[in-house]
Amino acid sequence: MLSLCRLTLTAAICWQLAGCAAPTLPTPPPTAEVALIGDEAVVTGLADPNSLVACVNEDTDRGVIEATDDMGAFVIRIGAQEGDRLTLWQLEGTAPGQILDLIVPAPAP
Repeated sequence: MLSLCRLTLTAAICWQLAGCAAPTLPTPPPTAEVALIGDEAVVTGLADPNSLVACVNEDTDRGVIEATDDMGAFVIRIGAQEGDRLTLWQLEGTAPGQILDLIVPAPAP
């Protein structure tokens, strides 16, 4: 009977440890909108509060990193023209989050 209790306890501990070793989900991408103002894309959006958001213009190979505020809001200005492809992601520590792809629209009339 004692060995059955030990076996049950050991199985319960292993089950708990396996749950703790489960991989974590990747950081979700920021939510964002982009507008073309002059020769800059202005990207506004939300990410995790007090985090970093990176933006790369894939057509010019230039990038910008900005911090979010206490509410998670951010504004990124990056050189761009209509049709350029922008890639955004949050940085959590040294791990990049999931990617959001945006296309720079035509300027507003």
